[in-house]
Formats: sequence, structure tokens, C-alpha cells
Amino acid sequence: MQIQIIRAKSGGIVQYRNVFHAGWCILRGYGLRGVYQGLGATILRDTPAFGIYFGNYGLLLLCFYCFFFNLICSCKLNKITRLVLQIYAVSKNFPLGNRL
Repeated sequence: MQIQIIRAKSGGIVQYRNVFHAGWCILRGYGLRGVYQGLGATILRDTPAFGIYFGNYGLLLLCFYCFFFNLICSCKLNKITRLVLQIYAVSKNFPLGNRL
């Protein structure tokens, strides 16, 4: 289809009316095998790239997950520590035997 756009801009003959017409012409002219023409080369080209992409994505996800998990755990521990210290401070100032 990109070749069709270049031909249309340069004043050449446009072979297809739209994407569906191009698909229909390829299917009619080359059969079902023509639809998958070039698929092997595309898979060989894209597989290493997607492997690198998703490998890095998984690694970054693991790093950020560990970082945020540790951050959240430390924040929870900080809140628990504050709560315990606050309960201790309140109980120290107001012992159970001396109620108002």
C-alpha cells in the first residue's frame, strides 16, 4: 500500500482502490498462499526484537516491583512503629489505674 501512495503522489497508475480491494486482488491472484507471502522473513526479523523488548520489560517490571514492594513494606512498618509508640506514649501518660 505504501508503494500505491508513492505512485499516486508521483502521478503513476493506482492499482488498488482501498485496502480491502488490495486484499481481494491478492487473494484472487495468488491464493491463500499469497496472503502469507513474506511472513517467514517478518517472523525472523521481529522475533529477536520482541525478545529483547519483552525481556527488558520483564526485568524492569521485576526491579520496580521489588523497589515499590520494599517501599510499601517500609511505609507500613513505619506506620505500625508510630502506632505502637503512640499507644505506649498514651499509656505512659495515662496509666490504667488513674482514670479520670
